[in-house]
Amino acid sequence: MNSIFKRVIIKLLKILRLSLYNFLSDRKIICTKIQPLLVKGNGNIEIESNVTFGVENSNYYYSSYAYIEARGEESLIKIGKSCVFNNSTTIIADHDNIVIGENCVFGTNVEILNSNFHKLYKQDKIKRDKVIIGNNVFIGNNVKILKGTIIEDNVTIANGSIVCSQIPMGTIAAGVPAKVLTYEND
Repeated sequence: MNSIFKRVIIKLLKILRLSLYNFLSDRKIICTKIQPLLVKGNGNIEIESNVTFGVENSNYYYSSYAYIEARGEESLIKIGKSCVFNNSTTIIADHDNIVIGENCVFGTNVEILNSNFHKLYKQDKIKRDKVIIGNNVFIGNNVKILKGTIIEDNVTIANGSIVCSQIPMGTIAAGVPAKVLTYEND
């Protein structure tokens, strides 16, 4: 009896969390939401078929949520078909574009940001630049992808990397900042 009660409570908790974040979101997007997804901003968000946010049997499932924000009407976040985002993903497009290709897999606690979000030091404007991620890209846990990054097709980015440059097709990159370690065909 105790096991049935526990399963019912867990199911209710999941439904309530998903419903709460749907209510708090500025708009509704169509995708598979295993973990709550908060969607903000007045820019464009385009998500193709078979995109999933959240993995139940992974860390941060109960303690966090995914966050997508397209700030400014000219902002665009575009996610290609069959991408999977593990828990605690953050994607923020600040008056520029973030484009993610098809069949990409993202680990837990990944951030994709195309802006500094404020002026630094004596700068007269906020620095922003597009982020482009190709097809069939694997991004490990705790990776930060920053403005101006281009990750070409068939790339693997190792856990804990900070990516802030161009990563060529078919490579494995790691580090802070991320550097190419090897070509996958070597």
